[in-house]
Amino acid sequence: MKFDVSFDGLDDTLLTLQAMPRQIETASRRAVATVTRQTNREVLREMAAAADVPQKLLRSRRRVIQRLPARRQGNRPRGSVWAGTQPLPAGYLVTNAQRRNLLLGKQTRGGARAGKHFFPGAFWAEVRGEAAYIRRGRTAHVGIFKRRERARLPIDEQTVSLEIPPGARARIEGGVPQRLTKALRHEIRFEVLVRNRR
Repeated sequence: MKFDVSFDGLDDTLLTLQAMPRQIETASRRAVATVTRQTNREVLREMAAAADVPQKLLRSRRRVIQRLPARRQGNRPRGSVWAGTQPLPAGYLVTNAQRRNLLLGKQTRGGARAGKHFFPGAFWAEVRGEAAYIRRGRTAHVGIFKRRERARLPIDEQTVSLEIPPGARARIEGGVPQRLTKALRHEIRFEVLVRNRR
């Protein structure tokens, strides 16, 4: 899922300011960077709230990534925010207290708990061999698993789905042009009235 921050639909604003191209270029780049950061924070907040996980976890797992505008894009710079909605392995959600209990051999009855989530019928396990994340230099992967049937195998790793609610996505995308107009106006004012006098 990708959110674009661009000047599409803002031609009138740009045409009225064509008298000062270098100032427009600088102001435009800074305005897009500001709105891209704001959009990044909003997407991160909405994803974390929908999945009931800490924002810090999504940030550390790079599930929301921003791309700020490059220097030489003229007066039409672009920024974007990418949100990875692939399910998050439940093992990443475990708190320090829960990890300590696991190390002491304490298990939750009837299932496994990770963060605020409870997975009925699931259990903590360490998977070794080819199924482990060998490409990351590990020989084993610890996670929360659940048996498909009564037999010991096969087992499925439990995950938490990540998504942005449709209403929140529409609100974020709908607010970009208005915020971009406001940010551009602010940056142009700064370029003309403040930076020009230095």
